[in-house]
Amino acid sequence: MERFLVIQQVESEDPGVFSDCLARAAVQVDTVRIWEGDPVPSEGKGYRGVLVLGGPMNVGDAGRLSYLRDELELIRDCHGRGVPVLGVCLGAQLIAAALGGRVYAGALREIGWYEVELTGEGTVDPLFRGFPEKFTAFQWHGQTFDLPAGAVRLAGSALFSNQAFRLGKVWAVQFHFEVTGRHVRRWLEENPGELNALPYIDREKILRGIAGHETACNRLADSLFERFLALAPAD
Repeated sequence: MERFLVIQQVESEDPGVFSDCLARAAVQVDTVRIWEGDPVPSEGKGYRGVLVLGGPMNVGDAGRLSYLRDELELIRDCHGRGVPVLGVCLGAQLIAAALGGRVYAGALREIGWYEVELTGEGTVDPLFRGFPEKFTAFQWHGQTFDLPAGAVRLAGSALFSNQAFRLGKVWAVQFHFEVTGRHVRRWLEENPGELNALPYIDREKILRGIAGHETACNRLADSLFERFLALAPAD
């Protein structure tokens, strides 16, 4: 049976909708639970693909968090081997850094439901082809990145021009396509201090947005991840 690797940074940021896709696929899912101290594989050899999820830490923490350095090395190894990688939020920032891009704090934090717009390249990308040119996705981040050399920009938002890119068989997606209403409610409950410090963030509006956006977002996420799982590793 083929194997698929999931790097989960914290317990509250699991694969969400992507879990359903993995359950339907004929793959063995190896989950690295960072918060439990699981080691990060040194290479991507033998994996059908790799999913690197989000978390509250930043790429700049790699100096004190050895597992982030290990994840950067894993991403580089997968890119070199042609093993497909999908990074979400922190995972996207790690991909940018691993492949030579700069990661840094944005002007504002983007928390809630925001419109994302595909670029021309995004509309013909293997994962995003056929998607609406504009769609709403959930965001929770303050960091952003510059594109690595040779990367193709796939999407942006009003606050952050780089929301998704592809380099080879590696995709970086800043927004949280994988989330369900359960995730949104939990993250809001677990981070009151962060939200209270940001007067422009409307917690109730975010909660109301679940009913308006969850179903459409989940449908697109399912389609994107099914396409990702269909990719074949180079080796």
